[in-house]
Amino acid sequence: AAIAKLVYFLLWISYHTAFLGSTGQTPGKRFMGIRVTRTDGGRISYWRAFARTWGYVLSSFLYIGFLWAIWDRRKQAWHDKLADTVVVRV
Repeated sequence: AAIAKLVYFLLWISYHTAFLGSTGQTPGKRFMGIRVTRTDGGRISYWRAFARTWGYVLSSFLYIGFLWAIWDRRKQAWHDKLADTVVVRV
C-alpha cells in the first residue's frame, strides 16, 4: 500500500509539472478556461511548475493556503505565491 501511494504521488507531481510546464494548463484547467502564468504574464518553466505543484502540499495544510486566495488582492493561493504564479482566464 505504501508503494502504491508513493507511485500515485510521483505520478501526480509528474502530471501537474508536465502539463503546467508545457502549456500552463492541465486538461481540467483547459476545460475550465484558465491558465497558470508567471505574475508578469509570461509562461511558467518546468521548474516553476514543479515548485507550484509541491506548493499544493503547503496549501493543503488545513486548506488555509487555498482559502488565502479569497482575501488576497491578486487571488493567489500559497502555492502561487511560492512559485510566483497567478491563474488567469483565457
